[in-house]
Amino acid sequence: MGEKFTAHGWRSVVPEGWRDGSMITLVGPTGPSGFAANIVVTRDPRNGAGSVEEFAEDQKRSMLAEVGPVEILDERPLLLNGSPAFQRLHRFSVEGLAIQQVQTFVLSDDSFFVITGTASIEEFNGMIDSVREFTENFTLSHNS
Repeated sequence: MGEKFTAHGWRSVVPEGWRDGSMITLVGPTGPSGFAANIVVTRDPRNGAGSVEEFAEDQKRSMLAEVGPVEILDERPLLLNGSPAFQRLHRFSVEGLAIQQVQTFVLSDDSFFVITGTASIEEFNGMIDSVREFTENFTLSHNS
């Protein structure tokens, strides 16, 4: 039998040879732009990768290849509830919509978690407190 897995009111097992590639999406109100602000949490296997800063840099390269020009507004290492982390604030356009995101990359024993808060540029300041609250309360249960 595989490793036990618990999430959002349900539990099961991760089958032998499989991995947890969880993605959780929280959806905020739809703003005047027609875009709903959101928070997405993904989990990527560490696979022997180095620091959280190196992982964040790899993710930046992937993002640039996928969405094209990105304006990096801020980047900084931090400690999030005892876990090494790295945070990036950036902007880009997709299909004519100007998007702003804040991403927090968190290192755990075997994974990298990425918390991404996204909104249109015009509506970003109205949702940042929600992203901040979510991120500041994000803890790794197996690192506590």
